[in-house]
Amino acid sequence: STTVADLQSAEMVDIRHKVLEHLAEAEGRLFPGPQGALFLAEEFEDFTAMVKFLAATDHERLEAYMERSARFRFHALRQFLETKELRPLFFQALQQFKVPQATIEELLAPHPELSWTMDLAALSDTSSEADWETALQLVERRAVKRLQREAGNAARRDVFAALAVLSRAAAGASDATEDCNVSDQACIGRLQADCQRFDEALRIDPHGPEQRGRSGSPASAEDCIFELAECMQAAASTLRAEGCEGRFFADVARGVRLTERGLCERGIDLEPLFLCDSVADASTSRSDGIPPPPATLGRPATVARAL
Repeated sequence: STTVADLQSAEMVDIRHKVLEHLAEAEGRLFPGPQGALFLAEEFEDFTAMVKFLAATDHERLEAYMERSARFRFHALRQFLETKELRPLFFQALQQFKVPQATIEELLAPHPELSWTMDLAALSDTSSEADWETALQLVERRAVKRLQREAGNAARRDVFAALAVLSRAAAGASDATEDCNVSDQACIGRLQADCQRFDEALRIDPHGPEQRGRSGSPASAEDCIFELAECMQAAASTLRAEGCEGRFFADVARGVRLTERGLCERGIDLEPLFLCDSVADASTSRSDGIPPPPATLGRPATVARAL
């Protein structure tokens, strides 16, 4: 019993999986497929390795396993979702194996960015325009709700903002009823991506306190404007050369408006900051000709300089 327990321990599972990976890699250099690694994976009931190997070499055998074992089928469906290259197999399997709705919801729970696909799954080329509009409006509403919840993840914020914008456009909705919060978040997401793209041009200490939004955390419009002020020239010249500066300048203008509005809502009078002697004085050694404002004025003055 001790031996069996050891073989099923997390450490042994990890070692076994790595051995199978190395064996499959070696076999791949000599044979058409990882036959030995697949045989051992089946013997060990290493579902993760089995799904990976069978998805690459033998779909019929994979489907046979999924048909025979509900436990294996659930594991395979979850692995399909977790592996970007295998996601098409997930949606194929839903139809093939008549997966219950409760199971689908459980599997999709960790992947809210994919749940919208089920709202459109029942539609086809023969569906009416009204059905498509209704489904797309549902996708938009759900995307907006998820967007409001994703306060700590920039990637998901951008996904749901883009999804809301695209589904709205696909449904042919009027711009007059556009949700400004959604378009604002989409704009901020694009500005944050521009900041990250031109990161090498920034002259800020990468470990400094102002470096919010560089990893997975969403940046604010204020953060983006602050960072873009340091690389505006490089960004503008590069995007102009690529012929796609229009969207960038429109986003910057919107980001400036959002930043100014945010400062005003916090009760900060911008005019004295814009007229501050330290900001207006051009006698400085800084490359942009504008010195930093005194530390006593704090972050708002620094942002005013960026504006």
